[in-house]
Amino acid sequence: DIVVKLPYVYMSGVAASAAKPDIFVFNVSNLSAPVLSATLNIGANGINALFLKGNYLYAASSNDSKEFIVFDISTPANITEVASLNFPGNDDALSIHGSGNAVYVGRKESSNPELVVINITTPTSPTIATSVETIDDINDITVTSQRLYLVSEESNNDLRIYDVASELSPQLLVSYNLTQGGELTSV
Repeated sequence: DIVVKLPYVYMSGVAASAAKPDIFVFNVSNLSAPVLSATLNIGANGINALFLKGNYLYAASSNDSKEFIVFDISTPANITEVASLNFPGNDDALSIHGSGNAVYVGRKESSNPELVVINITTPTSPTIATSVETIDDINDITVTSQRLYLVSEESNNDLRIYDVASELSPQLLVSYNLTQGGELTSV
C-alpha cells in the first residue's frame, strides 16, 4: 500500500522473511532523486494496508500478535511504533481506512467479526469500539462523509454500505451483489 504526506511517501509490504523491513519511507522533495529515508521491520507477516492521519500512520497487518499497529511519523526519518492491538483469533487484517476518531479495519473471513472499529481519540492508546460480522474477507474500505464502503468476496454481498454518522457504531444500509461474475477487490 502507499500513502503520502509530502514530502514523504510511506509504502508497506510483506517481506519474504521476518528479518526484512515492512515499511519504507521515501523523501520525494526532489522528484528526480527520491531518497529512502527510513525502513521499519514489524516482525512476522508484514503490512497489508496503510491509513495516515496527522502525525500517525495506522497499519493493517497479518502479524497474529498485532493486526493493528500505530506509528508516530512526526520525525519521518525515525518512525516508531507507539501502539498495537491484537484482535481475537489469528485472522489477518487486510484493509484499513478512517474518519474522525475512528479507524475501520477489514479482516479475513473467520468465526470472528471481519470489520473492527477502533477508537483513536488517543492514537497512542487505541481501543476496540465494536466489531461487525460481515461473512467474508474485507478486501478494501473507504470512508466519505457519513458513509463507510467495503468490498468483499462474499457471493451475495460484494459491496456493503454503512451509515457511520455515529463513527464508532456502523449501521448497515445496503449490500449489493455483483451478478455479472467476478469478485470485487477495491473500492
